[in-house]
Amino acid sequence: MKLKPLNFRAGQVISSDTLDSITQELHDSSDDIFEGVLSKKLCMFDSYKLRVVPLDKIYRLNTCMEHVDALERMIAETRTYPPIVLSMPWKGMHEIIDGAHRSEALANLGQINIFAWVPV
Repeated sequence: MKLKPLNFRAGQVISSDTLDSITQELHDSSDDIFEGVLSKKLCMFDSYKLRVVPLDKIYRLNTCMEHVDALERMIAETRTYPPIVLSMPWKGMHEIIDGAHRSEALANLGQINIFAWVPV
């Protein structure tokens, strides 16, 4: 299944402030954004570029499968998704700053490469 990023294009660069606003809109409550911790992590870098990143180059965490299942259905239906946010690579691997559930849903849908915001 070919999926595309929601409202963005590969290679696009945005500021950390813009990305912070986008990620806050994705979450249902302030609890989801860890009482400001997410904003602090995002603002460690000035800007982010939308890149295609292999899923096997991303450290993925165990997440709530109920939420992952719901995201899988939404992504499969719309064929779009908000790109996840990654850290700079360390030893060839990225950590997820935001989007752990989305990365699991995309993996479950058989995606090998995904769109992600990566610091530049």
